Amino acid sequence: MFFPPRIANGKRTVFGTTRWGIHRSQPSFLDEVAHVLWLDQPAGVGYSSGEGSDFNEDMIGEDAYYFLQSFFKSEIGRKYKDLPLYITGESYAGKYIPAIGTRIWEGNNAPSLHDIIPLKLSGLAIGNGWIDPKTQYQWYAEMAVNNSHGIKLIDDETYANMTAEETICYQSANACYRGDDYYCEETDQYCSYSLLSPVIEQGICVYNILMDDTCDDDTVITKYLNLNSTKEALHVPPERSWQACNDDVNALFNIDEDRASDIQSTRQWNTSLNLCR
Repeated sequence: MFFPPRIANGKRTVFGTTRWGIHRSQPSFLDEVAHVLWLDQPAGVGYSSGEGSDFNEDMIGEDAYYFLQSFFKSEIGRKYKDLPLYITGESYAGKYIPAIGTRIWEGNNAPSLHDIIPLKLSGLAIGNGWIDPKTQYQWYAEMAVNNSHGIKLIDDETYANMTAEETICYQSANACYRGDDYYCEETDQYCSYSLLSPVIEQGICVYNILMDDTCDDDTVITKYLNLNSTKEALHVPPERSWQACNDDVNALFNIDEDRASDIQSTRQWNTSLNLCR
């Protein structure tokens, strides 16, 4: 099992007891069982750069597919091309991962093209994924009062108000799924506020309800990843800067109404493999 290191004061990695109370003294465990390739995408996030940026799932799948083609043809990557390939991610990757998986499946099953190699896709994994807004909007209030930690985050009146908002969000997302672009943009803006703010106002982290609302403070990790020593170790050009969020890229996805839309690539992927029931 892999336990990621913690960053101390943005200067060094620390290994030891994790927040789960498990002690590890060695600096690396994941590389004992797998090779890991981290991809900052789309262009403009993390360390990545490029002309323009993707703003929907089809573009994400296309660019990631050709990135993998380039990597497995490179001097560094060609020795890994025959190993099983697993595409993994979390949060908004609930949309990215099926899109990338679909594109790889299509490429592997298309007539052979010059200089295209088959990718050994063996599985997809999504953690805490934003996959199906219409369904997920319906469970915010329930999560706030009946979660696995036994922590009641809101009072009964707030629960009732959130439940009413969930009905509105379900109906609005349903209109977005039917192709009404107006509802796609309005659903994301309205529901992100109405279903998250009651918890945020309690000073609770929406990503981990065991923590306070400083849990998503990126100050330390940003400082660490922008150290010259870190960039040198990762072979990142010294003039490149790492950033946790890119508002311009975020705005592009909002304009395209991708955030509240249906999971088209997920359905396409499942249908292609006869997984839909």
